[in-house]
Amino acid sequence: MKNSIIITGNKGLIGSFLQKSLIKLGYEVIGFDIENDLTDTNVVTSLMEKYNHSKYLINAFALNDHINKNNQDQTAGNNNDDSLGIFKKYMEINVTTLFSVCDNFIKSRKTGHIINFSSIYGLVSPNPKLYPIDNPKQVGYSTSKSAVISLSAYLAAHYAPEFLVNTLALGGIYNDQNNQFIEQYSKNVPLGRMMRIDELIPAILFLLAPNNTYMTGSVLTIDGGYSII
Repeated sequence: MKNSIIITGNKGLIGSFLQKSLIKLGYEVIGFDIENDLTDTNVVTSLMEKYNHSKYLINAFALNDHINKNNQDQTAGNNNDDSLGIFKKYMEINVTTLFSVCDNFIKSRKTGHIINFSSIYGLVSPNPKLYPIDNPKQVGYSTSKSAVISLSAYLAAHYAPEFLVNTLALGGIYNDQNNQFIEQYSKNVPLGRMMRIDELIPAILFLLAPNNTYMTGSVLTIDGGYSII
């Protein structure tokens, strides 16, 4: 049996794929998702203490418009008048809750590795031409994903050398988008296409490798070159 890994958001697109893949590779995976209220600090504290034998934490949960299709009432664009309320929701889940999870992970063990997920939209602004005028990519999503990078850097600097904290900034992943979006998005990518979810695995295994001992506070960008042009 290889090392134990905690995956938050293990029922989402990325989390569920990582869980299946890592189990096949022999890792023990402990998954938390919507059935565990990670916005509740008491819940987070209890879970992290209970599973404090896990050396690795992969945070794959996030509020993301255009992906969380079942939550359109919370993530709609200009159709929703409560723009400030929506913005706060993104920050609460994608930043405040993320900090709580990381903080309790660090407090409940002596050493560990944390992998957080940002986005190309944490590095560059969403291209408004890719989204409908009445349903743009949410400013709260982009802002929160920038904050993930900053939060990860802070944790990496302040909890070294016992904890290594790194971030993956992902480009668009194929996920049943309509053909028009895929075509328009792909025109902005030097590699000419969106990302296949299996293309995550090399970066994940690199970060999990036992001999990867001198990398912390880094942002690995996996976007086919989208963010460089």
